[in-house]
Amino acid sequence: MNSGAAFGADRGAMALAEARRWIGTPVKWEQSLKGQGCDCRGLVAGVARALGWEEAGSLEARIAGYARGRIDGAALKAGLDRLFDPVEGGLAQARAGDVVGLRINDNLQHLAIHAGVAGGYPRMVHAFLSEPAQVVEVPMVGYWQRRVAGIWRWREPALSSAAAGDS
Repeated sequence: MNSGAAFGADRGAMALAEARRWIGTPVKWEQSLKGQGCDCRGLVAGVARALGWEEAGSLEARIAGYARGRIDGAALKAGLDRLFDPVEGGLAQARAGDVVGLRINDNLQHLAIHAGVAGGYPRMVHAFLSEPAQVVEVPMVGYWQRRVAGIWRWREPALSSAAAGDS
C-alpha cells in the first residue's frame, strides 16, 4: 500500500486524468454525464463516479437546485469541507487533481479540477459557461487566480481493518 502522501497524489492524478476525459462535454445545468452534459458540480461528481469514489454518492453531489446565482456558497463550502481535505496555503499549495473552489460575484459558486502547472501558470479543467460552453482546460491567469476561494484534496478512502493488516 502507498503512503498517505503518495496515495493522495495518486488520487489527484487519477482525478485529473478522468477530468480531462470530460473535455468537450457541453455545459448543461444539474447534469453529470460525460460527453452529454454537466455543470461544474456535475464534473466533480462525475469524475468521482467514474472512478468509483464515494464522493459521487454524497448528498452534495445529488442535491438539486444548483444553478448560477442560486448557489449558497456557505453550504457549498461546508459540503466540500465534509467530503474533502481543505488545503492550507491556497493555490500555491494545490496539486494536480485537487478541487478548486472559485468565487463568482464574491460568492463561492464554481468548481474546477486543478490541472498542474504549464508555462508558468496553474491550469484547471472546468465547465466553462461562456463560449464554447463546454468542459475545457485553461490556464488560471489573473482573473481566475483572484477568484480562488479554496482548495480541497480528495481524501483517502477509509481502510478496513483487514485491508490495513489488522486481523
